Amino acid sequence: MKLLRVALVGLLAVATAPLAGCGAQTEEEGLLEDELQIEMAAFGLDLGRDGDRDCAERCLREARQAFRECLARGNRPERCRELAAMVFRRCGGECRGGGDRDGCAERCLREAREVFQQCLARGGDRASCLERALQAGRQCVAQCAMGQPCPKACEAAAEQALTQCIQAGGPEALCKERAAALLRGCLARCPT
Repeated sequence: MKLLRVALVGLLAVATAPLAGCGAQTEEEGLLEDELQIEMAAFGLDLGRDGDRDCAERCLREARQAFRECLARGNRPERCRELAAMVFRRCGGECRGGGDRDGCAERCLREAREVFQQCLARGGDRASCLERALQAGRQCVAQCAMGQPCPKACEAAAEQALTQCIQAGGPEALCKERAAALLRGCLARCPT
């Protein structure tokens, strides 16, 4: 089983890069770029790693093109972001040599998205929420690479979330509640 590698050097450079050929980013393009970064983290792809660069850049181009074409057809931006993410996911799976056989990338993607959405819902700014989501995705991928079974990886992720929440000044009771919710959600996504 081919395991994911964790080396995401240079990944944040994508966050500030506008869609190719489009000049300044619109809000929708910025949201798409956030989503694509989370997708890259979940697949363990790294623009700074020679073996990943060409394939990841090709996947980003394909996803961005799908987004633009979808918008040009008059579709809602949310739907177009979903389509672009699906295009990237298909392509990213090919970069990994055949997809997500162990289910790790899909689980890590869900976890990273949840962290991102929860952070935004709590009033966090996009940049810091994206960084938190990428960190969660990288941690999840690292646990997969270590070969931890899904329940153990979920426990480790929940424990780490609890520690980070408390260190960030969150009330202990609320942090425990959020960590427990993260654990329940993660365990529900473990393959049976």
